[in-house]
Amino acid sequence: MPTQRNPNFGTRLRAILRERSMSQADLARAVGLPRDRISHYCNGGFPRPQKLAAIAKALDMDVRVLEGSSATSPVAASTSTCRVEPTEQQGRMRLFVDAEMSAAAAFRIAAMVSEELEKPTEPTLMNG
Repeated sequence: MPTQRNPNFGTRLRAILRERSMSQADLARAVGLPRDRISHYCNGGFPRPQKLAAIAKALDMDVRVLEGSSATSPVAASTSTCRVEPTEQQGRMRLFVDAEMSAAAAFRIAAMVSEELEKPTEPTLMNG
């Protein structure tokens, strides 16, 4: 199966390393690559599938999550719960999500929710 190149892979890899307090040199040692190769990946290069798999293994991540595949959510493998509660403001609700995920995933989800909230919508109530 060919690997789809995510143009944001380098940014994603840097964020994962930062989140784990791991240096490029640490990852290079864990994967068995020169540090400059990891630097290349962090700055826009994309590893071949075999190297991508080795990096994912060193980071203890699914390859699809590491590469940012839209088909796989970082939360998919974990147990999560959601609840919705009314707020004091009529017609407004508060969403709570309890799921263990990376900081990068949490920020992406927060950004998606913020974008969605900015869209004008008419309130719709469904009768059950």
